[in-house]
Amino acid sequence: MKFGPTLALLAVLVLLSAPGSAGAGCPNLTSTATGVHGGNIYDLHVVGEYAYALGEGFSVIDVSDPQNIHRVGHFAIDGFNMAVDGLTVYIINSEGLSILDISQPEDPRQLSSLPYPDLRSVAVCDRLVVVSEPYVGLHIIDVSDLLAPTVVGHFPEYIDPSDGGFAIYGPYVLFADHSDFSVISLEDPTSPQLVGSYTGYFWWISEIEHSGRFAYLADRSGSSIQGAGGLQVFDLSDPTAPQLVAYYHPHPAGGGMASISVSGRLAILGGTGGGGWIDETHILDITDPTDPVAITILQGTPVGVQLVGTRAYLWSGDSISILGVGDCYHPTIFADGFDSGDVSAWSASEP
Repeated sequence: MKFGPTLALLAVLVLLSAPGSAGAGCPNLTSTATGVHGGNIYDLHVVGEYAYALGEGFSVIDVSDPQNIHRVGHFAIDGFNMAVDGLTVYIINSEGLSILDISQPEDPRQLSSLPYPDLRSVAVCDRLVVVSEPYVGLHIIDVSDLLAPTVVGHFPEYIDPSDGGFAIYGPYVLFADHSDFSVISLEDPTSPQLVGSYTGYFWWISEIEHSGRFAYLADRSGSSIQGAGGLQVFDLSDPTAPQLVAYYHPHPAGGGMASISVSGRLAILGGTGGGGWIDETHILDITDPTDPVAITILQGTPVGVQLVGTRAYLWSGDSISILGVGDCYHPTIFADGFDSGDVSAWSASEP
């Protein structure tokens, strides 16, 4: 989930790790495009050669050539969170859920809408869309007919308006609040059931990603308590009994990460901005998900991040930056002698 005001200009992202410590070109700034959307971007999804940008309007942006990023389509709808499924986009804004057809990138068009004035975030899988409503819970919507979305189920849950952490994992919804990580079954969408949970220190989960059997939770709180703040990794081999297998603190004194994206052996974490929070972006090696290790740290905080193949997309304000991460890898051992996720002895500029 990514929304809110601009936190930092991507153009000022500065590499903090020592040259050569994570590959000769890790990462390399491929390009930055400003003004391509025409307003603040709060959420962005890259699928194939297109980036779908949502914020002050909805745009379809051609990113096939990083040196020529340009908008090819636009639709006049504001929003702060979306999910993309094939040629359909599901948008959340202050009025509820809107469904857009993007089969023609130059001419996105709205198919339908469902009034819900206080929705917060959205996820989709096949014919089901899940949306969260603060203080109320999760609503399950059948979108078999895109022209007539229908609410078919509800899972009551106290959801703080600042929480945005949930994702669809097969027939399950992964959800986290201030104290619990929950696995909710959608096998019967009309009657979602809690089937597994883990109680721990989850102060402010802003985003959840999954890869393989692991779930990755970005916690934007500044807590320094073990297992809180930064990143938590869960093993979902048994969805009825999720197990916390790793955590990653950006700094020993605490500090949160607001956004996360996972692809292959890499994860990228965006910080929470200034004002005493973490104004950094971290690229991690998750070859072993139970031992995430920092590869590179960038100074600067985007609103959101996404890894796609050998590229990382970062956005903030009306800027989109593309970083090449194909050469990012973790050397056998850090130059300062540390080969674990322990960052207690990090210098100010080098893991």
